[in-house]
Amino acid sequence: MKNLTILNLEKTHLNNYIFYLQLKKCTRLQYLNLNHQIKNFNFKYFFTTNSFDLREIYLKNANINSIEPEYFNFSLFPRLTDLDLSQNRIGIIKEYYFSQNFLIIQLNLSFNEIKFIENNSFNLFSTNFIDLSFNLLTEFSRSYFTRGFVLSFLKINNNRLNNCSLV
Repeated sequence: MKNLTILNLEKTHLNNYIFYLQLKKCTRLQYLNLNHQIKNFNFKYFFTTNSFDLREIYLKNANINSIEPEYFNFSLFPRLTDLDLSQNRIGIIKEYYFSQNFLIIQLNLSFNEIKFIENNSFNLFSTNFIDLSFNLLTEFSRSYFTRGFVLSFLKINNNRLNNCSLV
């Protein structure tokens, strides 16, 4: 298990703490799929200590309603390139959520309940794909991105946009 680099646990019912103690030994883990965690799964054990070399994290439909740093400290994964938080219940994106993840290339936040994004929330200089489709946004602004931010692909369809300023 120590050399494990890919772990797919989609649609499983995990015991948080016991699983964490086992997973902690997988220091070379680069890909982790915890999609469709039906129980109230506490991710605090997994994403608040830096014991993994994660590059891809998939948390689609995982009953997540907040990505506060005390539960999801993504800055502890400096090589993280792909992050899927789609189909959850996230309602707000705060400035500091993604402030230290300069390597994220793909960020999927679609099918959440995002109503508000703070200015400078996306400080991801390598990102070329952000999906914010199917949320509850009523406005979208260039101010959500830090200066020098380069983005190739942005999906904001199926929101309730009244105001959209991309310049």
